[in-house]
This record gives sequence, structure tokens and C-alpha cells, in this order.
Amino acid sequence: MDTCSSVNVLTTNDNETDVPPTLVHTDNTNDDEIDEPLSVNNDHDEQEPSLSESSGESDIDEIILSLDDNKQTKLFSTCPLSIYEASISIIKLCRRLNLNKAGIKTSLHGFREILPMANKLPLTVPGLMKIAGMDCSKKVTYYCRECLHRLNAPMQSEYSNLCSLNNQRRPFMNVSELVINDIHYEIRTTAERYMDLINEYPQRAKDLLPCDIINGTVYKKLTENNLKQLTIMLHTDGAPLTTVGGKSLWPVQATLVEIPPPIRDHIGAIMVFGAWLGGRHPDRDLLWGGIVQQIKQMVHNGIRIKIDDTVHERFSVRVQWATFDLPALALNCNITQFNGYDACADCKVHGVAIGKQIYYPYSAQPSPPKTDNDYVILGRTTNSPKSALHGVKGSTPLTEILLLPTQIPKDYMHLVCAGHFKTLINYWNNLFIPDVFDHGSRFLLTVILPHSFNYQFLPLT
Repeated sequence: MDTCSSVNVLTTNDNETDVPPTLVHTDNTNDDEIDEPLSVNNDHDEQEPSLSESSGESDIDEIILSLDDNKQTKLFSTCPLSIYEASISIIKLCRRLNLNKAGIKTSLHGFREILPMANKLPLTVPGLMKIAGMDCSKKVTYYCRECLHRLNAPMQSEYSNLCSLNNQRRPFMNVSELVINDIHYEIRTTAERYMDLINEYPQRAKDLLPCDIINGTVYKKLTENNLKQLTIMLHTDGAPLTTVGGKSLWPVQATLVEIPPPIRDHIGAIMVFGAWLGGRHPDRDLLWGGIVQQIKQMVHNGIRIKIDDTVHERFSVRVQWATFDLPALALNCNITQFNGYDACADCKVHGVAIGKQIYYPYSAQPSPPKTDNDYVILGRTTNSPKSALHGVKGSTPLTEILLLPTQIPKDYMHLVCAGHFKTLINYWNNLFIPDVFDHGSRFLLTVILPHSFNYQFLPLT
């Protein structure tokens, strides 16, 4: 998963010129765009030249970069675009055409062929990314898909006699890839991009959006009186974002509470802290270990943010919560899945099996709650699913930055909209006359969703 080979850092809005340097792009593309992602086109099997093998080309790129410090240098003397603007336009075009690293390099060569000889267009893909202000230095760590042994190179075949894949040819499918971004950089650049809103919204949130997170109890407990604050909300899903060549991509995304909705969920405000590309679900310790350590360091030291050309200000950093769907909750918090005997993340209620399903019978006496201390101590006590205590199967890095289960909000969409509501629909179906649901189904089928939605409503019955 070569970061420079993936141009998923881009927004598809041509009106924007400030492209955030994130790892993956999560919005939906237009119908006339290619749906296949850019992130990995099995570069291990392609016999393409190295993009950094020519020192002469790299030197030229560095000269171009030094000329364009203020992003005003023209691409050539009579060109209306600066080098920066031209680079951004080319990257957006490559994003829409779904080009991999080799395709971008070919495009650069083609553009240089048709431009005047004196043009200052970068010669290499890393040079293009540097001009656009995008970080291509992120390192990919490779692991064996079977035993998760760290590999020095994706094609490494010898590493452990205990692994069934040892000494075998290693195809693309049998390599898991992990990228952990520079979280300090992600937060700093995002905060600087929206600094005006970050300064204003906390002062007006009570009047503008009284039900927003920033007015909640947990947020107020995290606030430090002497410093301005940047509060992180983490998110990852149980289902992969996309599938590439038989491998699936799981990103860890984050947003800042101090940016008001709906801008908070705009692509420019969504940070990507890391990503796992593999043929199986990510390993929680590998995925979260590096992220948690970086966050802990910033919680301890804070972060300095550029307010204007002459002023920098220190902000404290806190974590508000991490949101998961139910499968991701079990995986990342290392607890029993939602259909197990001790599936409740909040209390110690024990289910009973009736047939092939687990039920939780009603009791007038509430079950004892699970506390953060339970998650920490029980996680250290057991590290085996078969010896899970009160549903806790082992430790998780998340207990180092979050109080579980307090800072894990409920998954309303799956629990209520996709879960309990289905039960109610089946119950109501037996109560109402058939025409009621027939009319409702016909109405739902006439609803036209936005073109960016790849879904359509289904009949109720």
C-alpha cells in the first residue's frame, strides 16, 4: 500500500484548492467516475521503474520546489496557473481517472511533452506531491497474513518455522499492510485549516446546537480552564471501507469536536490516523498500538497550532470517544460479540441459550455495571476467548486513552434502526391489514435518493 501510489488523498470538488494530506478518501464518487479504488493496484507484481531512482530528476524537483515557496511561481511565463495550481489540477485529474503510480508518472511525462520546453512541471510523482503539500513519507509495515510476523519486504518468504506459509511464494493476498500516519501532523493541519471555526464555535455552541457533543457532560469534564482544547473523536467500522485485489481496507478515522457540524464531517475535516489493508480483520494491537502511543504523547504535551503568520498557540488534546458498530466494538475492545453470553458492554448480565439463540431475560434487579477498572483488570487476567470473564476476552490498547465503557457511545443505527426496528416491523405486519404495508412499500420505492447514494429502499415485506 504505497502512499504515493494512492491518490485517494484528494477531494473531487474542483472548486477547492486546499487539498488535505490524508491517506484515504471516503466520500462517494460520481456515477460517471470509476468506482474501483486507487489505493493498491498490486504494485508488487508490476515491473515499473522506481520513482526515486533518478537522482537528476529528484534534484530538478527540489529546485522547482524551492522556486515555489509562495505558491505563486508560474508554470511557464505565459501560463495563467502557478506550479502549485497546475499540480493540484493534475492530481485531481489522476484521482478521477483512477490512475496508479505508474499511470500518474506516464501522465506527467505526457503533460511535459505538450507543454513549452521552459515549463516547471515536476518530473516525478513524489515531486508532484511535494508541490501540492502532500506527505509521501508514510512508511508501510508488512505482516504475514497467517501469523502476523513482521516482514522486512512484502516478498519475504522465510521468517518463522511455525507458520504454514513459511518458505512459500508470497502472493499479494498473503501480505497484510499497515500504515500509521503522523497524528500530530494530521491534527495540526486540520486545526489550522478550520481555526476560525474552532475559536468561535465553543463560545456559541450552547445557542447554535444545544444538543451537540460540545455541550455534553463528558466534554465538560475533559475541559481544561487555562488552555484551548482540541478533542478527538475516533471511529472505525467492522465492515471494510473497500476491497482491493481480494484484500480489504480498514481505516481509523477521526474528527474534532470543536469543528461544528456539518463541516465536522466534511472530507477536509476528517483525519485518517492509520489504515490496515489485508485479507483478514486487523489485529487490534498492531492497528491501535502506534495510534494510541502518539495520542498519549499529545495528551501529555499538548500541541502548538499556527493562528496566523506570527502567532502560535498551545492547545490541550483530549479524546472524547471512539465509535464502533457492534462487530467492530467486539474486535477493538476485545469483548464478546453481540450474540454471545456476556455481550453487554455496560453490565454483567449473563445470557441464556434457548435453541440456537442467546436471550437476556428480564430482571427487576439491575445487573452490576462494568467499569473501566473491570476492563483493565479483567483484560490483564485473561487473554483467551475461551476464558473470557464477564465478556472481556483480553486487553486492548484503547484502555490507555479511553474509559471503557463510558467513552464508547451506543451504535444507534445498528441497534435501533437496523436491529430492533426490524422486530417491530414483523410485529406490526401481523397486526395491520396487508394494504398498510403495501402502500408503505410503494411509497418507499418511489423515493429518489441523491446520486451519491449507492442504495435504494426495499419493500417493507
